[in-house]
Amino acid sequence: MYNQKSYVPFSDYVTGYNEGAQQNVRVIRFADVLLMNAEANNELGNNAAALASLELVRARARAGNVLILPQVTTSDKATLRGAIWHERRVELAMEFDRYFE
Repeated sequence: MYNQKSYVPFSDYVTGYNEGAQQNVRVIRFADVLLMNAEANNELGNNAAALASLELVRARARAGNVLILPQVTTSDKATLRGAIWHERRVELAMEFDRYFE
């Protein structure tokens, strides 16, 4: 079984949940969803939406310090794809699910 970190049993968090029921719950990080959105928008040619999603991830990592992680401003599709892939490598490092994408 790989990627066990994604499995969260409801019975641990929800009182009164039927513990004998079958469940297949997956948890995805919001940063991963934003990066998927950025990648899809970039491939569709919507650079503004791709940059906005990418900037949300970088703003959280920046934690208010404007001197680190400068804003990505490229409009080139291939360069933006590389920036999104790099951000995915950095953001999802050590989580063991980036390899299978």
